[in-house]
Amino acid sequence: FIIGSAMPPPAHSQPHFNEHVGVDAVCKVCNDGEGDERMLLCEACDVGYHYDCLEPPLKGIPDDAWFCCMCLEKFGSAGPPAWTGFTVGDKCVAAFEEDQNPASNAKWVCKILDVQGTTALVHFPGWKDKHDLWVERSSLEVLPSEEVLARSQRSRLLTSAEEEKHRKTQDKHKKVQETKETEGHISKLDEERKKLQKLIQAEKAKY
Repeated sequence: FIIGSAMPPPAHSQPHFNEHVGVDAVCKVCNDGEGDERMLLCEACDVGYHYDCLEPPLKGIPDDAWFCCMCLEKFGSAGPPAWTGFTVGDKCVAAFEEDQNPASNAKWVCKILDVQGTTALVHFPGWKDKHDLWVERSSLEVLPSEEVLARSQRSRLLTSAEEEKHRKTQDKHKKVQETKETEGHISKLDEERKKLQKLIQAEKAKY
């Protein structure tokens, strides 16, 4: 896969939508789907919990993002990953595993069009709407630096192998440039040496 090719974003099957999470959530503790006004949805897994079924119970729906104990345990000391904060309209990067797209295993710049539980509908700038995909929210990453984005081609970021190739090419060009500059300095010094020798010889000729 080379930069500049017209390979479209990867296509894969639509992620599974769990019927027991999100708006159709059933409380993980009491297994009851009633009491929507008391139902908390985890920002990461979208599993539901009645706030009064928690231990210790909460007094109401928190104003801030809420995560269940299972997800908090997975996050560890690092805390919630960046993707849990992405929402509709945000730009980010969709990362595809090698088994989904072995030809490139690339990452694609995208814009979130919709969020449904643990999945998100994303659009790839530069490509038609038919290439929009539902992806797992956990596959989304923050945008890289402007320098990395500048090397992307139609939303596709360079793979690790391509980045390494680019780095080696840049290093090679840098060494060539440094060699030319060094040769230029040597040539200039040689010219100055010859001029100095001529001046010395001219002074000696006077005596």
